Amino acid sequence: MKKALLILFTIIITTSSVFAKRLPPPELESIRYNGLEYNVDYHISPFSEEAVIIITDNSDPEWHKVSRIRLYNKHFIPLKEIDSQSTFINKMKLTNNDAIRFYRDDDQVFELNLKDNSVKRLTKSKALHLFAVELVIILALILFAYILYHLITREITIRKEFAAERMQELLKTKKDTDTVESLYKNDREFRRRMLKRDFAISGFFFVSLVLFFIIMLIIRFLNKP
Repeated sequence: MKKALLILFTIIITTSSVFAKRLPPPELESIRYNGLEYNVDYHISPFSEEAVIIITDNSDPEWHKVSRIRLYNKHFIPLKEIDSQSTFINKMKLTNNDAIRFYRDDDQVFELNLKDNSVKRLTKSKALHLFAVELVIILALILFAYILYHLITREITIRKEFAAERMQELLKTKKDTDTVESLYKNDREFRRRMLKRDFAISGFFFVSLVLFFIIMLIIRFLNKP
């Protein structure tokens, strides 16, 4: 049973890493406007991700940086794979109203006003929705761990009580050969009962894993851009 618990714990911990695989930021063609060139850069730490707009003067032979403007700053959820939370700009284009629009891979759109270099978000943030989903997953895992703890505690108690009863029977009837034969049969019955319990616990672990993977796939599908 300890091996089953270890396997279950390992799978739960590594599942998010399996879903977390993603490619590096896409290479975007810079936008030139009034002698200035606009590019996107990222600064990722263990706690947050910042996307910045780098503005350079391409009329200068040395291409001096003119300014550095924050496009967005996203905080990461603790204890979760960073790669699964990071987001990148996958498209940028110049609009007719002297602005550059930046399209993020989670359907968020930002706009840089080229007249005053102000940035605004054109879409509603999904951060609260994603945080609610993560909170539900964490609470579900806590509930599962609580149920699993009580299940194991109860199982240990049942086995200890049954073992104590068997010990008392052996002490009382160890000189009676007929009873010893009966006890031997009862021991086989005990092993059969314990085997059934082991199968039941293994089945509980298997069903829990299947449900966990199904929930993760549904959440991944619902949050797919």
